[in-house]
Amino acid sequence: MIKNVMRVTTAFIALFFSTQLIAAEDSKNLFTSSEWALGTYWTSGDGGMMPVLSVQYNMIGFAFGMTVDHNREYTNEAGETVAGGSEFDYLFDFSLRSPISPRLFFKYGASLQYGHSNLEGVKDPYVFGPFVGLSYYLTDHLCLEATLLPYAYERYTDDTKEDEFMKNGRIGVSYVF
Repeated sequence: MIKNVMRVTTAFIALFFSTQLIAAEDSKNLFTSSEWALGTYWTSGDGGMMPVLSVQYNMIGFAFGMTVDHNREYTNEAGETVAGGSEFDYLFDFSLRSPISPRLFFKYGASLQYGHSNLEGVKDPYVFGPFVGLSYYLTDHLCLEATLLPYAYERYTDDTKEDEFMKNGRIGVSYVF
């Protein structure tokens, strides 16, 4: 479980440094030539709030989100109360965006929501698919976002898999630095 958190953190740091290299090629500092935002999304996949860190460099965007939940105990399929464990949910987005107006952007890209649990007999669920969405800047520092996955491939905790259409999405608000 800790190894997975470290892997995700390492991947996000690698992403950060790769965007720093792109900015260095353009002779611009990443912090002054891109938008960094910290916000929260409500995702339909797990029905919960997820804090999200995102960066937009020109028209290319990346987002990373993570939530942690710890259950002291839960009821298994046999109806028995057993010791619980920790659950992690991750969100990875890669997007392109096009301006519609000075404050409104159309976004499209690929999204992966992945859950990890150390509970016995529970498979790690995930949702993967392309997404479309809108970002609207109420002010220079406040952004509202809505995205929809028109198609998604989802695996549930019981290892059933399903193709889904117009079922997964999220809404959110971010503070842009």
